Amino acid sequence: MRGVVEAAVQTPQILTDVLDVLKQFVRYGGVFMAAWGGVTLASALREQEGPAITKGIWTLVGGAMIFAVSFLFNLA
Repeated sequence: MRGVVEAAVQTPQILTDVLDVLKQFVRYGGVFMAAWGGVTLASALREQEGPAITKGIWTLVGGAMIFAVSFLFNLA
């Protein structure tokens, strides 16, 4: 019985730790996606490929938005 009570007390801490890991994953994922978009955009600008430029811009914007949303998780 004592082990069940200790597990129930530790559950909020475990949940908090898992959420912290997810927050970091989202933050670093957004940075990686934005960096990938920047590389794609630079490569497309050098080759002057219209569709690839658009893809690079949207990947960069998407990564920046994911990065920004990761800070909203810290407010909740």
